[in-house]
Amino acid sequence: MTTQTLPAPSQPPHTGPNCASALTIDMLTPVEAGLQLQLSADALLDVVNRGLLPAYDLGGHIRFRAADVAAVANGIAA
Repeated sequence: MTTQTLPAPSQPPHTGPNCASALTIDMLTPVEAGLQLQLSADALLDVVNRGLLPAYDLGGHIRFRAADVAAVANGIAA
């Protein structure tokens, strides 16, 4: 068996524009979002269903962007 040496890539792996290591986005679980917004699970679902808070399905796991949760929290407090 022979092995072949490949040339070094022009940029390190996992550093493209769609890579989490290149762009960090803080994501919250439904429990974390509910705690920050002081909402029950049912109330959080209502906020999502009314289109006031975007939710993202990441491989079967619902997550919320921290910035979106903060924006909703500021709207609730106002």
